[in-house]
Parts: sequence; C-alpha cells; structure tokens
Amino acid sequence: MIAMSAALAVGFVVLMVGLARQATRIAESDDALPFRASLNLAEGAAIVSVTGSADHVAVLVEQPDGRREIHFVDPGTGRVTGVATTH
Repeated sequence: MIAMSAALAVGFVVLMVGLARQATRIAESDDALPFRASLNLAEGAAIVSVTGSADHVAVLVEQPDGRREIHFVDPGTGRVTGVATTH
C-alpha cells in the first residue's frame, strides 16, 4: 500500500512538471507574434517575394518600370531600415 501511494505521488509530480514545461513552451512561442510594416510603394509596384531571418525581413519589390528593390525591415519595430536598388 505504501509503495502504491509513493508511485502515485511520483506519477502526479511527473505529470505536473510535464504540464508546466508544455505551458512554458506555449508561452514562449506566443512571444514571436507577427508584426506590421508599411512600405510606401509606387502605384503599380508589386511585392515579388518576402524572406525573413531573426534580425531582418527582406521584401523584394518590382517597380512599374521593371527595376527591382529589396526593402529591409526590422521585425522588432516594423520599420524599413534600408533599401537596395538595381539599375
């Protein structure tokens, strides 16, 4: 009877630790929420692709005249930090 009670208590503790770890993982994943960014694009410009990493998001934009630009966006603030253009 004592052994069964001890096993039940250990199982309960293991279950609670597992639930606490899972709750922590869920809370950490909620920290990476999407952000908003506003790009001032010319009339007729189109976003061709978007590529992201931990420290920036690169948005490839094709202008109406065929030029392409890469807009670098800070995911923390949503602000454009730079633009690379082709000629």
